[in-house]
Amino acid sequence: MRLFTQDEQQQLHYLGDYDIVPQNAAAPRIAESASAPAGRRRLGNLFSSPLLRRYKKTVGGMVMGLVIGILFITIGFFKTLLLAILIGAGFVVGGFFDRNPVVLKFLDSIG
Repeated sequence: MRLFTQDEQQQLHYLGDYDIVPQNAAAPRIAESASAPAGRRRLGNLFSSPLLRRYKKTVGGMVMGLVIGILFITIGFFKTLLLAILIGAGFVVGGFFDRNPVVLKFLDSIG
């Protein structure tokens, strides 16, 4: 993110870049046993990286796109569409029983 100041003549002056994630912030460490496989330790470090924490919704969207693409290729469009509808219905039913305000507002608006 870029930072600017504005003077009395309404001119903007560039101050520098500001990173939302502090550079010296200590990342939370997951306790790892010595018997954990090396691959598992690397994945733990991957998921605790500041970059992934900063863009977790973007990465989540990319993973969802990948899964939907694989489903299109393997089971076809209409079966994937049916699966998405059933997942959406499950979300609405679960949200109703959890008293999720977003779901309750949606149900109030349709009926």
